[in-house]
Amino acid sequence: MKLLLLLVLMAVAYIPPSASSLDNAESLFKVFMSKFGKDYTEQELLKRFGVFKENLIRVSAMNEADPHAKFSPLTRWADKTVEEYTAMHGMRGPLGNQTPCQWPQGGEVPILHPTAEPKQNLDYVKLGATVSVKNQGECGSCWAHGTTAVVESSLFLSTGNITALSEQFLLDCDQSRVCGGCCGGLPENSLQWLAGDSDAPGGGTGISSEADYPYNSASGTDPNGGCDGSKPRVATLTGFGVLDNPDDASVMAALNEFGVLAVALDSTVLQFYTGGIITDSSVCLNTNHVVAIVGYDSEDGVDYYKIRNSYGTEFGEDGYFRISRSAAQACGCYGCVIGGTGASYL
Repeated sequence: MKLLLLLVLMAVAYIPPSASSLDNAESLFKVFMSKFGKDYTEQELLKRFGVFKENLIRVSAMNEADPHAKFSPLTRWADKTVEEYTAMHGMRGPLGNQTPCQWPQGGEVPILHPTAEPKQNLDYVKLGATVSVKNQGECGSCWAHGTTAVVESSLFLSTGNITALSEQFLLDCDQSRVCGGCCGGLPENSLQWLAGDSDAPGGGTGISSEADYPYNSASGTDPNGGCDGSKPRVATLTGFGVLDNPDDASVMAALNEFGVLAVALDSTVLQFYTGGIITDSSVCLNTNHVVAIVGYDSEDGVDYYKIRNSYGTEFGEDGYFRISRSAAQACGCYGCVIGGTGASYL
């Protein structure tokens, strides 16, 4: 392996060392490979080390541009190009920055009209309105994770109880999904379907729990091939809506009144994120990843949102990330903001 890595280093020596971290590229790559159990073929090793060196330059630039956040080359996706990363974890098709909600399934578009006075800060994780952070793996199921986060929060606010709901149920059974399985989807369509306000068949009959219908698509494909109708459905969404022309004030008011909100953003800012508050939005070009806003606060003069991701608890800050309100808007979060207005157990 040492000889092979030496050959790789010689082969990619043409990449200019424009970041100081490149001086330690070999040792960092060894740490990365060990940390994530990487075992490449000779040809793949050559390719991945080249990508890793390019990403070292990207990480250095991101840390320099954003003093409030921390970015590291030792994240799970440090050997992936940005195109590979967004295809693996995002919605697999750019929707355009600030993309409004899309309603291909018919029905009227319900508008949220929040009247709550926003608290100084809010954290639904501390309040118990969220379940443990989940991991979508290599499946483009972020839309399903955003959907369940909204319904789980609505259950808590409506009943005082919470249950982890099934993303796999949505992948298999939601007839409103854009292309099915792991190829992406839209939470507004899924919530519309769950509420029974969609032209797509089968909606309005509830959702299964994660315990009854566990997630098994982390490899990047949905192995089930269809909906398992024998699984019990434990909860239903009784109402939902979207914000009209979202801004800071309406988003915070909606969080206080309706709970967790599903939004989309450009996941490029998350590839190397390990902590802190993201304030630089210069890398954001397209919305391609659904996440859930779970709260807001301020730190060192920076107003930020706390956002739940679906990359597991090893990502970022125990599975969450923080992003300034201005960067959140620039990265697409104010395009389609959607929340639940009620939920109940069956």
